[in-house]
Amino acid sequence: MIKFSGIFFILLLIVQPAFAMNNKNQIQDEFLPEWYTPSSYAYSPAGVADPFIPFVRLSVREEDREVLERPQRPLTPLERIEIGQLKLVGIIWDTDASHAPSAMVELPDGKGFILKKGTVVGPNQGQVIAILTDQVILVEEVTNIYGATVQKRTILELRPGQEG
Repeated sequence: MIKFSGIFFILLLIVQPAFAMNNKNQIQDEFLPEWYTPSSYAYSPAGVADPFIPFVRLSVREEDREVLERPQRPLTPLERIEIGQLKLVGIIWDTDASHAPSAMVELPDGKGFILKKGTVVGPNQGQVIAILTDQVILVEEVTNIYGATVQKRTILELRPGQEG
């Protein structure tokens, strides 16, 4: 008799929750207000901005792709550093009219380099376009936030903040 009552008790524990779940769902459906029942909503991403796509897209034309690619040769120390990090130390003028002026710049680590007209400087392949008595003018092509390639002009001054 004890075995039978034990089996009956276990069977009652298994069957009762399943029966109660079915009745509970029916009771909830009967007493819930209409506004509580969820509507059938389907998400449509049409016409909505995708949050995982960047706002600024770089569209590169085929003819500009050659300009943006780095050269296949090893870069010089002047090509690895940003133009704004250079410090103009001096201007070298030769008394002979056949020689163009040169400029000496210093890298942040203290190394010095000589610049001449046409020297490539910076990661954007900027070039020295003019060496004047107290400044060096460099031009590089950069891509702005709108994806257009523009020329950025940088002036290195011999004595920044001082006149003549």
